Amino acid sequence: MHSVIDVSVIIPAYNAPDACVSAIKSILSQQNTKTEIIVIEDGSSHPCLETIQNKFPGLVSESSKNHPGDRQAVIRYFSQTNIGAYRTRIHGVQKCSGEFVKFLDHDDFLLGGALEREVQAIRASDADVLLTNWQIRYYDDNGSEATHMREYRKAPTYADPIDDFLRVGGCYTSAALFRKSAIADYLKPVKDFTPIKADDWLIFAQICLSGARYETLKIDSYAWTIHGDQLSNRTRDRLVNEHYMILHWIETELRNTNRMTAARQKLLANYYAKQILSAFEQDQMLWKQILEKVYFLDSNYRLQHGNLILRLLCRFLGVNSGVPTYIKIKKLLRRK
Repeated sequence: MHSVIDVSVIIPAYNAPDACVSAIKSILSQQNTKTEIIVIEDGSSHPCLETIQNKFPGLVSESSKNHPGDRQAVIRYFSQTNIGAYRTRIHGVQKCSGEFVKFLDHDDFLLGGALEREVQAIRASDADVLLTNWQIRYYDDNGSEATHMREYRKAPTYADPIDDFLRVGGCYTSAALFRKSAIADYLKPVKDFTPIKADDWLIFAQICLSGARYETLKIDSYAWTIHGDQLSNRTRDRLVNEHYMILHWIETELRNTNRMTAARQKLLANYYAKQILSAFEQDQMLWKQILEKVYFLDSNYRLQHGNLILRLLCRFLGVNSGVPTYIKIKKLLRRK
C-alpha cells in the first residue's frame, strides 16, 4: 500500500522568487504523481511566499498539516534563519510525508514526464535510490539559454556504493529519487562542517556509506542551470576545499566503522589526487596537504591522468615536482 503522497519535492529557496516559480511549474507539470512541494525559505531578504501565493492560488499553505487530498499537488511553505542548502535539505526530509524524496534547487527544473517514470522504476525495484541522467543548461544575464552549450550527463552506476563513489564521485541530488524510509534516519548534519558548494557530494557520500541500494534509469530527469559567472574561480576554490573536507570525513567514517581496506585506501588516494591540479593554482598549502594525504594512503602512488605529458613528468620527476612543472608549462603556453 502506497503513501497518500508519492513524492515530496524539497526546494531550498534563497532570494529567488521568480526562479522558484519556474521550479514549481516544472513539478506541477508532472503527470500521474501525487506530490507535495516543500519550499523552505532559508533566511532570504526577498522571500518568495507572496510571489508563489499569487502564481499558485489555493495551493500554498503555511500549515504543516496540509496534504493533497484529491488534488495532484500541494505547496507547503516554511521559513527559517539562514543555515545553507545542505542543512535545509535535511530539515526538509524531516518535514516531508511522501514515500519518496526529490531535491530541487530553486533555479533548476524537472523535465517533462520524468517524475512519473522515476516513481514507476523505483517501485519496480528494491532500490533505495534511483539515479538518472541530467542536463546542464547555460543562461546569460538576460535569461536566454545558450542552446549550443547544452551538456548531457550520464548517471553513474553504483554496484558497490562506497567503492563506486570513490571511483566516480558523487551525483547531483536532483538527479536522484530517494526512498524516504532509507535515508531519513541516516541523513543528519555532519559535525563541524557545513558545505556551501559541495552539498550534493556530501549528501551522496552519507547515503553511500549508509549501505543504500542503487538502481539507474537512463532518462534525463532535470536541468541544472548555470547563470552568468556562477562557476567563477572563487566557486572552484571553495569546491576544491570542500571536496577535500568531505574526503577527510569519508576516511574518518571508514576507519571508525572498520570498513577501511587496502583497496579503499588506494581509491581514496586516487580521489584525493584528482583535486591536486585544481588546488595547485589556487592554494598551494592545500595542494601540499592533499599530496601528503595521497602518499599517506598509498606510498607507491603514481598519478593517473589522461594527459600523456603530465603522466610522463610525474613518472620521471615525481608527483611533487611533475604537477607544478606541468602547471608552469601550461602558463607559459597561454602567454604565447
